[in-house]
Amino acid sequence: MTNMNVIDVKNLIINLLLNYMTNRDDQLKSIGKSIVNVLLNGGIKVTKAAVSGSVAKQNTHSKSDVDVIYVIQGNPSNKEMDPKVVKLLRDNYSSYNARQSENKVVVKLDIPNFGHADIKLKTQNGFDHEMRANKDYRRLNL
Repeated sequence: MTNMNVIDVKNLIINLLLNYMTNRDDQLKSIGKSIVNVLLNGGIKVTKAAVSGSVAKQNTHSKSDVDVIYVIQGNPSNKEMDPKVVKLLRDNYSSYNARQSENKVVVKLDIPNFGHADIKLKTQNGFDHEMRANKDYRRLNL
């Protein structure tokens, strides 16, 4: 067995954590893209979509969820669209427990062996505002 000193062990742990977080970030982005593709293929006229939250701010951690924000052509309301989105997600991800949140502003998914996803319909202005806020966060904190 190799004799490792404390610095070697620390570096090994840091490298393992960095690899885990990089893989998790890739998984989060992949899940976000998959969700948007389901919406598009289901006939929902998504005009803009992005992964948001901690992934967009590049400050994910082991408990980070996937936050997807999107805009639909014509800016329909959550009340009108969320039931359609929930149905599409249930049809395509039967084991993900798609549902509306209690406050009826977010569609939630529980992804087995991974975590959660929040899918939020935004107006064009709301989407642009959140994207600017994420960009400002990265500029100021990274």
